[in-house]
Amino acid sequence: MDQWCYYSGGIEVYRDIDSNFNRKVDQHRCLNTAGMRWGIDKNEDGTVERWKIISAQEVTAELVRAMTNRDVSAFERLLISRGELKKLGLGPDAAKKIAASTIAAKEKFIALGKSKRALTAETLWLHFSATQPGIVPAGTNGSTKDLNVYENVVAMIETDGEPGFVQVGTLVKVGDAWRLIDAPSLAEQTGATSAAAGLFFNVSQGQTPQLPTNLQAGGISKKIQALLSKLEKTEAKIATAGPAERGRLYEQQASVLEELAEASSAGEQKDAWLKQLADNLSAAVQSGSFPKGTARLDALHSKLKSEKATPAAIAYVRYRGLLAGYSASMQEPKADYAKIQTQWLANLATFVDEHPEAEDAAEAMLQIAIAEEFAGEEEKAKTWYRKIGETMPTSGQAKKATGAIRRIDSPGKPLSLKGASTGGKVVDLKEFSGRVVLLHYWATWCEPCKADMAILRDLAAKYGAKGFSIVGVNVDNDRALAVDYLKKERILWPNIHEPGGLESRPANELGILTLPTMLLIDKKGNVVNRNIHTSEVEMELKKRIP
Repeated sequence: MDQWCYYSGGIEVYRDIDSNFNRKVDQHRCLNTAGMRWGIDKNEDGTVERWKIISAQEVTAELVRAMTNRDVSAFERLLISRGELKKLGLGPDAAKKIAASTIAAKEKFIALGKSKRALTAETLWLHFSATQPGIVPAGTNGSTKDLNVYENVVAMIETDGEPGFVQVGTLVKVGDAWRLIDAPSLAEQTGATSAAAGLFFNVSQGQTPQLPTNLQAGGISKKIQALLSKLEKTEAKIATAGPAERGRLYEQQASVLEELAEASSAGEQKDAWLKQLADNLSAAVQSGSFPKGTARLDALHSKLKSEKATPAAIAYVRYRGLLAGYSASMQEPKADYAKIQTQWLANLATFVDEHPEAEDAAEAMLQIAIAEEFAGEEEKAKTWYRKIGETMPTSGQAKKATGAIRRIDSPGKPLSLKGASTGGKVVDLKEFSGRVVLLHYWATWCEPCKADMAILRDLAAKYGAKGFSIVGVNVDNDRALAVDYLKKERILWPNIHEPGGLESRPANELGILTLPTMLLIDKKGNVVNRNIHTSEVEMELKKRIP
């Protein structure tokens, strides 16, 4: 075993990884709803030594945690290092300023922890506040690279019901991680922060972050505080509860979330609680722990319609209700799968008609298109794929849909595809002109893919010298998993890998929906078969290679 995965509400939220297979954890990852932190523990002592990935928001949360614990090491992990500073390609003046501030930052942090205004163990991080980030373009004051910057960042906090601020200052992005460049300071007041001159550009008074209304003049109401406390305790119980207990706890969780929505002012804040309520109920139903959640989602949808809630909230709740209902039907002992699928597609089509501008409409259309394609109704599938591009062209689903049409129509046509390889080079199908090529989409979590690769390795050895090549496209989220597998199995053909998994650019360019997916390309570069099975490959090779 080399990784341990932890779930909340049916979604993986945390993973421990043993990347060198010595039975000791050396990487810690937060996933999905828990954030995007990825910590490295090289000496395997249980403490993160550096953040490989961390968002700007999470930097401020980790900073507040370090301040409440007086943890200097945790603070230093958030600071930009000398090596990282060199990678930024800054001009000499900016580089010197940041280097000087980081040198003094440790002592300033220690001094702040000893001051009368230091944060206490009761201090809570609430959220991140800043204006939108900016790019300092290459060439500015002698810099050689673009630089992503947040100026005048503020961490909003609460101590014993009283709101406050931590002035974080400037954050810079190094690779996939945001970094501090100085020690924090504590705001003198609990109103809006004053405008500040940033290291790279100023933030005007009009852009200055403000406290949310419910945190100004008195902080969070006692009612909301009590509900938040109750929610936290309920969720803690869910995490350790057995199957028999979870249904009751999910119902309790739903009631608290509904109360929070009712207690919140109308607008984004209320919608946020409603969306969390819908997500939790839908996930609980899909996990099989709370079948009654479907009825509760239906009732919530009816209530929001009668109250004339925002269209976004109504649509969001409705779509999660459809997902929950479909999942619950499929879990029934004597489920009629064909009937359920027909009803599911009809429900999705109705949803699109009733909520054409909802954020879930693109996903609903994609699900219909996929179902039609798998049923062999390719023209109907293409109609839905095209509709996504026409009605929601900026959505991620539109990219997948455009690629799916390209894949469906690919036989008899030339295919172009190139991308970054697992080894850091570029793989381009044009380089294989004059050879028969098998394009193989795969992932390490796909067992049939790995079974195919064993067969393909034999075919590569048998027909490689005669003009046959294989090009892999790996869609793992973690490139290291692909690299390790290829090395372990001695897979020598080139493999493309770009970030994003099944939503990566190489996967979206051909609308890849399932794995394995293989396309056979002839010597002229034209697609022969867009969905070939491993058992068919050798027969096709014998036709095309003397």
